[in-house]
Amino acid sequence: MVDFLNLARDKYNETFSKWVGENYNALDPVIRLAEEESIVAMPGGGFDGPDWTIRFSLANSYSEDSEKISILMNEILDEYYNEFQNI
Repeated sequence: MVDFLNLARDKYNETFSKWVGENYNALDPVIRLAEEESIVAMPGGGFDGPDWTIRFSLANSYSEDSEKISILMNEILDEYYNEFQNI
């Protein structure tokens, strides 16, 4: 399980993390991964986790899948951060 807002804070800063939480829906990264990359993830809130957590199945996964997911999550954060800087 990945906490997307913690990832945003760790990569950039707390102000950006709060901005993401206030300006996006917690499902946005989950939907983008599915639509853009055909990666199926589940929102952590559906599993009694925090709203901004994302669950990935490790069943039938390979190490390169984890690397690809990490890169894609960081690309989403980078896009959000570019938007954040332009406000």
